Amino acid sequence: MRENNSRKLSVGLKFVQWQVNISHHETTGHSPFKVTFGQDTQVGLGPSILPSTALCNIFTEEDLEAETEVEVETGPIRVSATLGQSKTATRMTRCGKYLLKPLSVGQCATLRVPDVDRGPTDPRNLLVVVLKENDGLHTVGCREEIIGPKFTATDLCAIKQPLIKPEEVPDICLSIRTATVRGTGGQGYVKCQCTTQCTSQWCSCLRKKLKCNSRCHPGRSCKNL
Repeated sequence: MRENNSRKLSVGLKFVQWQVNISHHETTGHSPFKVTFGQDTQVGLGPSILPSTALCNIFTEEDLEAETEVEVETGPIRVSATLGQSKTATRMTRCGKYLLKPLSVGQCATLRVPDVDRGPTDPRNLLVVVLKENDGLHTVGCREEIIGPKFTATDLCAIKQPLIKPEEVPDICLSIRTATVRGTGGQGYVKCQCTTQCTSQWCSCLRKKLKCNSRCHPGRSCKNL
């Protein structure tokens, strides 16, 4: 686009797509065009196998299809591409197991809490201990509960100090959001819009035994502070 002094992105994308389709892929050993159609790319009809006398009679796409009714065998190329992908996947799995070694049972670690599972004032990390390890998947727990999902070594940051023992984890399985609220006493996502000074059980904060915060009923008086 810069060379042709053009601002038409839709036209420039076609050339980018063409370069991607004819580029040699390291994993498959072929270009995407060759894997799909079984042959290398051809620009125009000059490099084709058609005789020069037939080229003079081709004016539409239907004429071209009538002259080139030859099926190209794509099976061997796709088989070699599949083998290349399998070898790459095996190599990546082997490197991952070498670099990301699983944590041992009883080892403490910090677990990053997703942004959707914590409030603005809740901590970013949760202190956990590894309870079980099975094929690279770890079952962890904190002092409040056993956290339901299983986590890989990339989700956990190991620490050396034994701050929590597996015996301290109760046999209760809950979500990471509940563990964050219970472990820190944070407000979480609970807020109310009361107009009666938060003195009755209609107040969601009072019902959950939490204090109201700045997000609750702005501009109104409150007795649950």
